[in-house]
Amino acid sequence: DPNFTLETYIESPQMMYLYLEKVDNNRFDDRIDFFADKGQVTINTKLEKFETAARVVGSANQEKLMEYRKMLSRFNDQNLDLIKESFEAEKTEDEEKLLEIDRKYDRLLRRKYLYTVNFAVNNKDLEIAPYLALSEVFDANIKYLDTIYTSLAPKVKKSKYGKELKDFLKERREQEKLEEKVEEQSEEDNS
Repeated sequence: DPNFTLETYIESPQMMYLYLEKVDNNRFDDRIDFFADKGQVTINTKLEKFETAARVVGSANQEKLMEYRKMLSRFNDQNLDLIKESFEAEKTEDEEKLLEIDRKYDRLLRRKYLYTVNFAVNNKDLEIAPYLALSEVFDANIKYLDTIYTSLAPKVKKSKYGKELKDFLKERREQEKLEEKVEEQSEEDNS
């Protein structure tokens, strides 16, 4: 029977994974990631294209995740174009072109990070906001992560990812303070 039901209790919406053990020598298309939510979430897919044919319905966070990924695919396409340009510049040993590509890559990465931060802030009422902060821009400047956290709705701050973001920010602040002390000590030792 291709129809089945899974049930679990979750305190707040969260990312989950549905795995299918297929014997097709391709382990990259046997997992569906989805944002589980309270209530009913329906997943429809096909055996042949288990991951790519998946359609998930019933979660506002999932809808926003799909919207985010659609835009992210544009960034990824631009990144692939830059990789291609870089290979071509390396073949011709065009150092000036390589430097220009590096600058383009830095700008693209910055745009991706800013897009993600803005997307999270604009969706502060959904659990996808802290999830994206933790999964996509965890290494961003702490002020951006803090902006996301402080913008979150109270119920989202109490969610699984809201709490994880709060703890992550605390760890990052402590780490930065420790690094500052080490730098100060090193400067004193060098004086």
